[in-house]
Amino acid sequence: MLSIEEVDHTCHDLNSQIKMRLVFENLSKDNINLPDEFSIALNRRGDGGNIVPFITDIDGTDLRTPADFSLVDFFNTPSIGYYQLPANQIVVFVVEYRFPSFLSQIMENKTINLVTSKPGQYLIRFVYFEHQRDVDTWYGAIGSNQIEICIIS
Repeated sequence: MLSIEEVDHTCHDLNSQIKMRLVFENLSKDNINLPDEFSIALNRRGDGGNIVPFITDIDGTDLRTPADFSLVDFFNTPSIGYYQLPANQIVVFVVEYRFPSFLSQIMENKTINLVTSKPGQYLIRFVYFEHQRDVDTWYGAIGSNQIEICIIS
């Protein structure tokens, strides 16, 4: 199970890093291996990281970034170190997330406009995704809870 929470429950400037606490709970009876480093992906395909962000505005409208429409492939380097999470235990990691400065707005004629993120409340959740590397490493996808974050100018 994966859950997230903000480390600092304050409003964040667009140019600042937002510290997020990732809590992994192993609900199985076996130990599992997780990467000892996590990185935030650049888009929803997971390019550039193993933690994929999903953002909506406070009304639930799905928000995308320019990277979601990018044709350029970004590769993340697979982790070579792993943390063993014992059965029925939790582990906490802290990652830093930068809220996107620009969002993509799809117009009626299917063109994509870039808009500056507006100050306000947003909802975010993460999906952790891991490809199968070997038989000893957990792989698959798991989604987190959704939390509200405050963005200022």
